[in-house]
Amino acid sequence: MGTPQPDVPGIEVKTSVQRKYSYEDYEDRDEVDFDSYFEEVEKRYFPIPIDCADDSDDSEEDDAAVHSLYTETDDATLNAHDDQFPKQNETATKKDLFIHSGADDDLLDVKDPHGDQPRDEKEPVAKSALSSEALEDTVPDVKDDKDDQPRKSKSKQRLERIRPLKQIELDVEGGPQKFCYCIATPTNPDAEIIDENLPVILFLHSVFIAQEVFKPQFEDRRLRRFNLVSLDFRGHGFTEGDVPEDYDQEMAARDVICFMDALKLPACHIFALSMGTIIGLQLAVFRPDKVLSLCFVSPICLEELPEIGGGREEISEAWIDGAKEASQRQKPGETWKDAALALFLFEKDSSLAHAVMGGTQLAFSNIEDPMVQGYIRYCIERQCFVNWTPNKESSYRITTCDFLTKRKAQSIEDLESSIAKKNIPVELIHCKYDVYEVPYAERFRAQLESAKVNVKLEFISDGCHFGSLEHAEKINPVFYDFIMELVGEAQLAPIPTGEITTAWDKDLKAAEDLAEELLKDQLARQGRVLRCEPGAGLQIRSPPPDL
Repeated sequence: MGTPQPDVPGIEVKTSVQRKYSYEDYEDRDEVDFDSYFEEVEKRYFPIPIDCADDSDDSEEDDAAVHSLYTETDDATLNAHDDQFPKQNETATKKDLFIHSGADDDLLDVKDPHGDQPRDEKEPVAKSALSSEALEDTVPDVKDDKDDQPRKSKSKQRLERIRPLKQIELDVEGGPQKFCYCIATPTNPDAEIIDENLPVILFLHSVFIAQEVFKPQFEDRRLRRFNLVSLDFRGHGFTEGDVPEDYDQEMAARDVICFMDALKLPACHIFALSMGTIIGLQLAVFRPDKVLSLCFVSPICLEELPEIGGGREEISEAWIDGAKEASQRQKPGETWKDAALALFLFEKDSSLAHAVMGGTQLAFSNIEDPMVQGYIRYCIERQCFVNWTPNKESSYRITTCDFLTKRKAQSIEDLESSIAKKNIPVELIHCKYDVYEVPYAERFRAQLESAKVNVKLEFISDGCHFGSLEHAEKINPVFYDFIMELVGEAQLAPIPTGEITTAWDKDLKAAEDLAEELLKDQLARQGRVLRCEPGAGLQIRSPPPDL
């Protein structure tokens, strides 16, 4: 159990009568001015609007309509629109952090593995499209009767502002999918095609956070000497399509094969994190000719551990229960996303809050800093409230729980006949505070060695399960040195100079900045220090007297 946290007060909204708004304070929600309420919530917590197309029934047809707007808007229209309507001020009022910092009800018992301390094939048909960088409501400004100042009309809701989006439509097993992907070259963070003269690194992401989890690798100068390619798996990120009940590691690997064929990618070096390691290993077993090397951070390629599988099931059940609760609280004229957002923000004991806390414990071992909080906020806004809505309960359960708890280890025979036979080198990276402790990684290494695979296991002295995100400064050099043993200098571009950017910079920076501001304010008001100290757990302390 975590350390109890002080209650977080509700938001103060100035209307005709200044009141503290919180759902739990009102039996009859019709008495509350929810127009003002959600306007204030959005202004303070979501300067980048969440997806709030008019979809009270949250139907898939509405989702498709929203995505069609992204893909059918040309650049000239977007530029003209941006000139006419300035972007929303991204400086938020300092108020209470909506990602709860306590671990009052631990879904996973995160231990220090080095000690006893808890720690803090059809031929694919390809279609590529770019979305808008920024779309806000195009309703003309009207005058406010009170102060005669221009204000935005509320007669239309805004679409979310998202990063440039490329999708490729593939006819794959289980039905058509539009896979979202990104290509970065030494000179272009969001290229249309790879540089055919350079090797390719293919990134396979973790559960919960899609390809954006690799931002620290895509902005690494030395890794940008390569082509860097990433994609969103089914049920994650901005990939669209149905998830069949039998979706598993084999189907996911066949998706990747189809994706590589469609983009005409050569054999790739694979960099995979957590869930992505399952898919990467299956890819190498199915098609060793498409893989040059495997680098696995926090590999989970053996069967699920019962204690972690139980935690995953609790997280899944909590999210599904919370999504249903939000539907039950939804009022006429209010979208499901509005109800879910308010439930999550202001009721720290809600099922939605518990689900997020459980996922945070699994991925980040309760580390709390602006980078982590920024990613969490980004995923909740852009992915959870779009991909894991009540009408997509099955997709959520399959892709975030069943896929992992029902995974199968590869046989020694399959590893020998594919990876070992092709002499594909494998590097495993284990982070000190991974929820999967050292013996799990060592068992996987032993299995590969039994299959005569060329494998080595590296240990990082810090880091959580999503270690390549938290401690890229330690993991990137290990990966670069590994891959440079296989690639000659003559095959690579020079190390890029000047500013290094990624396709995700804008949105993630806005999320991180807001999270940092809110964290600092919460620390100042509560006298708390939230940064984890290695091996010592989550430290919650009062500031020194001189502060």
